[in-house]
Amino acid sequence: MRHSLLDDRIYVETAEGIVLSAVLADPLSRAYALIIDVLLILGLLFVCLFIAAFLPDIYVAQGFFLLMYFLLMWGYFFFCEWRFSGRTLGKKMMNLQVVGADLLPVSVSQAAWRNVLRYVDFMPAFFACGMLSVLISDKNQRVGDWLAGTVVIFRQEPQLPQQALAAGEATPPLWRLSRAEQRIIMDFAHYAQQHQLERAIELSEPFAALLPECSGEQRVARLIAYARYLQGAAKA
Repeated sequence: MRHSLLDDRIYVETAEGIVLSAVLADPLSRAYALIIDVLLILGLLFVCLFIAAFLPDIYVAQGFFLLMYFLLMWGYFFFCEWRFSGRTLGKKMMNLQVVGADLLPVSVSQAAWRNVLRYVDFMPAFFACGMLSVLISDKNQRVGDWLAGTVVIFRQEPQLPQQALAAGEATPPLWRLSRAEQRIIMDFAHYAQQHQLERAIELSEPFAALLPECSGEQRVARLIAYARYLQGAAKA
């Protein structure tokens, strides 16, 4: 992993020699995202307080409110970052995303750890420890990020590669593809045309269940044909 101090960008090289890069989120953008999330949580807590006021027993009401407070203050961040690709509402509005330090999608354990330790970041008050950690870290990491092995980046929407594929058969995919899946197939096709067939067959294994009738070589050819079709659709 390399980190450019000039443009706040990090670089990670994969086992295949592909260099991934991303722009780290600055402290101000992260602060705005946190403010949005906290305002949302406060609104939900107000609703919970309103519901608790109508409960017949004061101890039940207190227990209900404390439970909801814990679930919202910890569970909201954990659930959103786990289930929505590292994005809470605040991060989505600020175009931010939590990923692993290797720039791979955040795992459930990483999402859990970075939020279990969120209370450390709030110490002694007003997120002081977290902000200090972000400012002194070369990757803008708070304490939870350090221990969970995560970073917060500006989200980059997938874009189809511009380099043309070699001429050949173009076939529409047999299933509906998301934008990210289109990018994966396009990247695979470019990689397959520049590397050995055996390696391309190995990398195409995740598609074996979707193309059970194809041999490894046929599967590679089919995916490249899909990529040619997607490339033509992108230019249309």
